[in-house]
Amino acid sequence: MNDVKEFELIVSENFDFNALQVCRDDQGDLQANIEPICEILSASGIEETLVKSPTVLSNLINTLYDFHLENGGSVDLEIERMRAMHELATHFSPERLFSSAVLQ
Repeated sequence: MNDVKEFELIVSENFDFNALQVCRDDQGDLQANIEPICEILSASGIEETLVKSPTVLSNLINTLYDFHLENGGSVDLEIERMRAMHELATHFSPERLFSSAVLQ
């Protein structure tokens, strides 16, 4: 059985990626302010409980970052570091493919 689900996010044109306050904790996992993410999920008709999954949360943050960049937003160093580490892990160590994120 395939557990992959596809969602369409409804993001306001006033979306401010910086409101996510993306940073890393002591273990190196991403942290983000959950309120803007929950607002987007609610506007999109998606259950907010999905963000309890670190993998889903990480994918949401990446998707919102792509949206941010596509609309002229500035580069976020934490996201770029995460992406670079993910790419290195993919290339050199497939067992380290998984990233995670936690809520503030």
